[in-house]
Amino acid sequence: IIAIGEDSKRLICDRIPFVENKIIVLPNATRPVIGSREPSVRGRVRISFLGEVGSRKGVPQLIDALGKFAHRDDWMATIAGNGNLDESRAHTRLLGIDDRVDFPGWLNSGAANDLLRRTDIFVLPSFAENMPMAILEAFAHGLAVIATPVGAIPNVIVHEKNGMLVPAGDVTALAAALERMLDSPELRLKLGEAARRDYVEHYEIHGYINRLAAIWRRAARS
Repeated sequence: IIAIGEDSKRLICDRIPFVENKIIVLPNATRPVIGSREPSVRGRVRISFLGEVGSRKGVPQLIDALGKFAHRDDWMATIAGNGNLDESRAHTRLLGIDDRVDFPGWLNSGAANDLLRRTDIFVLPSFAENMPMAILEAFAHGLAVIATPVGAIPNVIVHEKNGMLVPAGDVTALAAALERMLDSPELRLKLGEAARRDYVEHYEIHGYINRLAAIWRRAARS
């Protein structure tokens, strides 16, 4: 039985404990990225989100956190995905940041790749996840990532080593993490480089295929 993270492994063991010794944790993987990073526009730090635009993914909390930087003109944000777009746009207008937050809707893989190439900080403040592919794609691009410790995310992100973790629903903590990254290009670079190294070692599809094939061979021999 292949689980994508320790959280999934525990879930299986809770329901069918006699299979514990048959479970192998193998995280998701993605294809290598296409193209190289693009320089920021007018020196603004670019913040991006990819996923369902709604409460499960923490989008209201993300907008509230961005609202705390309404007085700053050194950032811009893109919140991409299907969902509560009209409600979210109204939320940004209420906070006075609608001129700096774009809602392009759902993006296909090529457009999502282009967005990540133009991103400096990737944020996914979810309340519930398994193993988000968007985080692995952000790692592949060498981005500084802010996420929440839900699902298999803590198996991938080590706080302040290759990203930052904040409690789900905590707008103050999310805003503080964003502020640190906005104020420190060095921190963004350090976290992004570590994320990229981890991606190449653990989450790139070619290495994944080799590990998966080895699991199949061992299972067949037994």
